[in-house]
Amino acid sequence: MGTPRDPFEKSKIHEQIEARLAKAQGGSLKRFHPISAYPDQKETSLCGPATFFYALLMDRPDLYAKAITELWETGETTIGQLHIKPSHGACNPKNFSHGAEGDRIWAIDWITLASLRDSENILFAYDEPDDMFSGITLPAGLRKWFKQAGAEILFDNTQFSSHINQNQLSELFQYIRPGTHVATLIGAGMLAANAGQMKNHWVTWEQPAKTLSGPITPATAPSDTISSSRIFSWGELLHQIPAGSTLQTILKYIYGGLVFSKIP
Repeated sequence: MGTPRDPFEKSKIHEQIEARLAKAQGGSLKRFHPISAYPDQKETSLCGPATFFYALLMDRPDLYAKAITELWETGETTIGQLHIKPSHGACNPKNFSHGAEGDRIWAIDWITLASLRDSENILFAYDEPDDMFSGITLPAGLRKWFKQAGAEILFDNTQFSSHINQNQLSELFQYIRPGTHVATLIGAGMLAANAGQMKNHWVTWEQPAKTLSGPITPATAPSDTISSSRIFSWGELLHQIPAGSTLQTILKYIYGGLVFSKIP
């Protein structure tokens, strides 16, 4: 630890925090850094923690930076009533990199996302990016994190039996506005080809999907093509729905959402 090859070396952590905050807030960098503007799970299954830390970064960048620093320096941190203290395994991950900095996941994203996920795991330590099972987050976990951090749960229509219908999606989209976070459980195939239709990924909507006819309502034709949206997923915030997708297409992948107030 502490050597130039150590991905968790102090100066690297500081540079990543500085670059992430500048990019997320639209600021300027003193020098180029390839890190994404937002939390990026990359090769891991840490989409749930990424959803939480994206909200924290947007609402309280000061607490976001503080959490990373405290986890690096002391091995634990507290956000509101949410206490995060990862295991020894999570603090010393296996197979962390293929050789280049940030190739599998950035160090500050492992420190935050993996620490949060591991703190909640009772039976299984989360100690490597390859561990897909131990990184999974259910709706109850996301509710708990946001609530303990001080946010309010404003709406919840997540479901496991099947995807939601058009009326439910239209209702969910009504909550997308300044002051809320609309986290949604989807099949990742909605955004990436061959990624599956089953519920396996959390995203956050910043702008609802619209069709060429306008905003989605209960009266929108299911065959209408999706023309725009703004979604946080995999470290990016942009329109990520593949060209040519229709309302009927994306509905097959959406299993409802959780709406939270801002983290105070």
